[in-house]
Amino acid sequence: MKYSKLGGMKAYSMDLRERIAGDRRGGERVETVAQRFGVCTKTVRVYEKRAAQGRLAPTPRRSKATRLSQEGHQTLRALVAEESDWTLPPLSAAWQERTGQEVPPTTLRDALHRLETTHKKRAASP
Repeated sequence: MKYSKLGGMKAYSMDLRERIAGDRRGGERVETVAQRFGVCTKTVRVYEKRAAQGRLAPTPRRSKATRLSQEGHQTLRALVAEESDWTLPPLSAAWQERTGQEVPPTTLRDALHRLETTHKKRAASP
């Protein structure tokens, strides 16, 4: 199986989809086609159905919506510029104090990643 960087499975190629659907149209059994191409029987049935409907191409994946607006990203950038020693929990508290909006630290981490800004991973130890 192929996996993407985001952790999900990658879509099978159009060539493979067409070959699977073509073999089924040719009258081969679902199990035989599945074994030949190394996919499960459900995949064969889905591709056969989609080919009959004329929509064999993979469906586009929806991306996760960001919780922060464009202004929110600017505010976050300003917070990080003021103090570069933030760890995520204090940054989250400062964000809530500044904006009045409560967001989980993971949301801020994702936003920092999108801004290509780094943050401190753990508090300084003695």
